Parts: sequence; structure tokens; C-alpha cells
Amino acid sequence: MNYKEFLSYVHRKVQENLGEHTRVELHHVTKNNAVAKDGLLIIEDGRNISPIIYLNNFYTAYQMGTSMPEIISDVIQACRQNQIDTQAEQEFYQEFSQVSGKVVCKLINYEKNREVLKRTPHFHYLDLAVVCCYLVDHGSLGKGTVQIYRSHLEMWEITEKELIENAKENTLKLLPWTLQSMEDLFADFGYRPVFDGKEEGFPMYILSNREKTLGASVILYDQVLQSVARRLKEDFYILPSSVHECMVVPRSIRFSRKILAEMVRDVNRTQVPPEDVLSNEVYLYDCEKHSLTL
Repeated sequence: MNYKEFLSYVHRKVQENLGEHTRVELHHVTKNNAVAKDGLLIIEDGRNISPIIYLNNFYTAYQMGTSMPEIISDVIQACRQNQIDTQAEQEFYQEFSQVSGKVVCKLINYEKNREVLKRTPHFHYLDLAVVCCYLVDHGSLGKGTVQIYRSHLEMWEITEKELIENAKENTLKLLPWTLQSMEDLFADFGYRPVFDGKEEGFPMYILSNREKTLGASVILYDQVLQSVARRLKEDFYILPSSVHECMVVPRSIRFSRKILAEMVRDVNRTQVPPEDVLSNEVYLYDCEKHSLTL
């Protein structure tokens, strides 16, 4: 069956399985970087927040030979795993004082998200935009996020500035920053790379947070960048590898900034999901001036 037929069939079968107390709607969603996806919106009686189960990857699995019964079973399992607990729903839809402790910053590409930014609290930073999200803890499934829009500000009766200041204060508390060398990363997985980065003159580090979620936002904080500079003992380049992490290399590296930018573009094109791409630029941090620039 073609893609449209696949969506219709899965929609019908999931609705039949979940029963009369759950309404299943097929939605076309524009995600980060204007990436379009199709998913099932699961609306349960008595709940204000409804998860969306995206079907694009399931269709790819179907094309590669996974049977439709297996697809339906996996989609239904995903529906049940993605239920948001009632307490989280109630917190999010009440006063801001009950939400404020879980609001954090997220960095996204400014140009690629101009449309969504029209209705989203944000501020411009380099070629990026800083937006705010509400963290939802799914326990064993990890942390999820709910995007905050200007309509939420009206409901909570707060200003955009108040929201962003709150998010900036929370981000490092809830998602502490980390810096890890590529050598240490490989060691964590129990093996050593054939080429050691330092011996090859290409020392590289991963800058993110402990959760590896929205980790690129740590570059907003000068105290973090100063700590990185002290470890490297020099200025450094930041290569934005995704919304979840950045790569750091010393300024003294033997590769030019142009080559580093080509590396970023190549990785974004071949290794990073389109909705997670942050930027194709390379940033330079000057530790004496305390400045991060394009």
C-alpha cells in the first residue's frame, strides 16, 4: 500500500484497538526546522494533554518488510508508553508557579523556524533562537518536552521576559552541563578508536548536558564557556552538531574554520535527523573578551 493508504489503515486499526474512551486523530505536524511529519493524536477522556505517535518511521519499517500486524502492535505499544501522567497534566495547565520549576531553554535555528517563532516566546542569539519548553518526566522512558507558546503566557499572565529569565535560571540546574573528550566517549563504550584524536592533532570534545537532551543550550552560559576555555587553555570553536549537543575543538587546531564548517554541513546532511539540525555555522569563543561569535 502507498503512504496515504498506510496512514489511513493504521489510523483505523489503532482506533479500533484503543476503544470508545479514546479518540484517535490523524495529524500532519510541522516540527522543528519546518520538518513535516504525520502522526496519530491520542485523545483520552479526562486528559488535557495528548501524545502524538509519529508514523513516518513505521512506514519506513513497512517498506523494509515489517508486516502490518507487527506495525499495528508496535504503534499501539507506543501509544500506551507515551501516556502522560495525570499529575504532569494538571501541573502544566494550572498557574505558572506550578510550572516554573520545569521550564528550560532550547536552541533552534532562527531562519528555518521563522513561522513558528511568530507565535513562540523567544530571543535572537547568533543565527539561532532561544525558545522555552516544559520538561515532562516519563520515568523509564526519559524526559519529554512541551513547547511553550505565547498563548500560554496569556493563560499564566506573565511576560515573555519573565518566562525566558525563569527558563535560563532553570536550565543548568535541571540539565547540568558536561564536557567529554571523544577518547573518553569511546572508552565509555568499552573500546579505543584506531586513531587517537590528540595524537592526530584533532582534539575534539562533546559539550552537552547529563541528559543529552537540548544540550546545545549550554552555550548560552558564559560560565560554562569559561570553564571549557580553562580546560583547553585557549580559545575554541564550537561546532553545533544538533539541538542536543555541540562539538568543541581548540582554536589552535590545524584545520581551518572553513574546513570545520564543511564538516558541520556534511554531518548535518548525513548523520543528524532533519528536525534536530541546529546550524551549519561554526562559532568562535574568545575567552578574554567573553564572547561567542559567528
